[in-house]
Amino acid sequence: MCSLAVPILNGNGNNRLSNGLTVESFQGLHKGALNIRKVGVYFSGLAVVFIACSLLAFLPRLWNPGSPDIWNPSVLSDYVEQLRSYLYGIGTGESFLYYSGVKERDFSEDIGSYFSLSFLYGAGAGLAALLLAVVLGPWLVYKRKGWVAETMQFLGFIPDFLLIMLLQTGAVFLYHATGSQAIKVAALADGDPPVLLPMISFGLIPAVHLVRNLYERTSMELEREYILTARSKGVPTPWIYILHIYRNVLPYLKADLSKTAALITGNLFIIEYLYNLPGITRLILFHGGPKAKEPFAFPLLFNSFLTLLLLYALLYLCLRILTALLEWGVAHD
Repeated sequence: MCSLAVPILNGNGNNRLSNGLTVESFQGLHKGALNIRKVGVYFSGLAVVFIACSLLAFLPRLWNPGSPDIWNPSVLSDYVEQLRSYLYGIGTGESFLYYSGVKERDFSEDIGSYFSLSFLYGAGAGLAALLLAVVLGPWLVYKRKGWVAETMQFLGFIPDFLLIMLLQTGAVFLYHATGSQAIKVAALADGDPPVLLPMISFGLIPAVHLVRNLYERTSMELEREYILTARSKGVPTPWIYILHIYRNVLPYLKADLSKTAALITGNLFIIEYLYNLPGITRLILFHGGPKAKEPFAFPLLFNSFLTLLLLYALLYLCLRILTALLEWGVAHD
């Protein structure tokens, strides 16, 4: 039979359980067990992410002519062999080799330039979208410009590729009308990449999502009793926003940061391809594509997908840092 640990009070006035442990010791053991569980969940999540990336890297190989059907039993053994070869090749360095045309290159040496470009565009657009939402969302409620929020919501429904084509077409018309080449529509082989149009393409959808969310949350906060009390005491409306509204809507903004980082990361494939940007997805679409010397090379695709996950984590971290600064600067007492 198992005995229950019942709290009792000894002569010194200290709480003890019936099994001899103090309450503080029991709470410490309980906290330790929770920490162990969190570590287990963390490593389980990493294992799931690792397997998911390996499956994404392996599945394109089935597109090659002559490849077995996905339900063929040999597919599983081929996947296990590819994963085993990759893990073994980490020690020898073979897992970081890929072909650029007919030339063999090292992924660990090349990924820096690809990653930095994708990160600069993604982080710049994400931070700009976050700042725009913090300013524009509550301001639209303050100025009662609901039609602006609805217009931005409509823009958010425009597909990425259509938005990019419209922006590029507008830049071409601007060139024909003014002769100015200030706005570049795509990157040339040896030229500098465009900046303005990709930043707009990266940031528009996250900005629309964040602005709409803050617009709705601000509208809800204005109907709460403490806001009515502040107004009845004669607190000016701008101070109500600064002292009360922002501190209560920023937590909702923080909850959407993971989705914002995911939107930016997911849009990399379309935006970098249509603007010809030398980012991470170029490794996947060109050097790891069907026309490469080694089509759908498992190590290259696997390393690229892991790099995309790292990019997502860093984008999310940048957004969290900016949100923390906003909370400290605006919503603190």
